[in-house]
Amino acid sequence: MANAANKPKTRNKNKNRDVTKPRHGGKKRQLLTRRLAYTTDLVNKKRYEDALVVLDDLLKEKDTKVNNRWKYKILLQLARLFTQQGQHAKAARAYASAGRKIDQSKRPRFWLRAAVGQCLAHIKRGNLKRANIVSKEVVRFVKDIKKVDDQWQKEAKKKIRRGEVVNVNERPYRPSVALCKLANALMDNGLISEAKPIYKLAIDMTEYGASRARTALARIYLS
Repeated sequence: MANAANKPKTRNKNKNRDVTKPRHGGKKRQLLTRRLAYTTDLVNKKRYEDALVVLDDLLKEKDTKVNNRWKYKILLQLARLFTQQGQHAKAARAYASAGRKIDQSKRPRFWLRAAVGQCLAHIKRGNLKRANIVSKEVVRFVKDIKKVDDQWQKEAKKKIRRGEVVNVNERPYRPSVALCKLANALMDNGLISEAKPIYKLAIDMTEYGASRARTALARIYLS
């Protein structure tokens, strides 16, 4: 058995590698993931200018693999960067652009994340009028989701009674979850009167759930 001390030392070729550049033979998706992770690290270290350069390069990328879903992720990262810098107007525009990259009907969670972020950015910049407009868009969208979900459940029950198979593609997005996220964003910034009706709507739209909304509303009344 060879002595471990006599084994030649291996050189770490990746130690000083530039993570913003692709490896030989690396997949584009892996590269994008690494570059986004790299910008997250830069933002956490408050190296905002360096992060902005990488994000701008990603947005200008003409490769077909940088589709709208990737651009959505890049724009969310850009919005986070602007938020930490205190540039809330730019953050609101980045969140709005991210929301336009997503099909609302197919990716409701993604669209709502961008919409709630946009609403919060408008609140922080003092534009309550615009924040109110965005919050109404969120409420209207959630009501539409509820109508579609109710219709799907009716059709599913009919199929079950007929003995047919019901295919469930993905878990439906609960209206109370989206409304609570919006109301929590308003509450965190002291807008209690604006948050209260949204919590109430979350409870009205969910017969046996909305525990978060019920708890938050109870705290408002007890305070």
